[in-house]
Amino acid sequence: MALWILIWLALASAVAAYANERGRSAVGWLFFSIFFSPILGFVIVAATPNLKAEAEDRARDQSRSKTCPQCAETVKQAAKVCRHCGYQFPTGPATSGSGASESTEG
Repeated sequence: MALWILIWLALASAVAAYANERGRSAVGWLFFSIFFSPILGFVIVAATPNLKAEAEDRARDQSRSKTCPQCAETVKQAAKVCRHCGYQFPTGPATSGSGASESTEG
């Protein structure tokens, strides 16, 4: 009987560790697995979205985007014109290049 309890607790701990890897509450899933079933806990954790991966994707997308100062919508970092409102973003290198061509004309 004691062996089965140890196996049950070990499997519940494994579910908790797996849940923690996926960005879920390890303590919550440990208690769920202890009281219900480690197998059921594993199936449910495996079926839920991976929160850590989603957070990393959002962070990566945020680094590849900027916010339009006129309409506050998110656009790609390389965008020159906002696709939502038509705001034209200032371009640093292109502005200095056009100033140099004006000085050669004068």
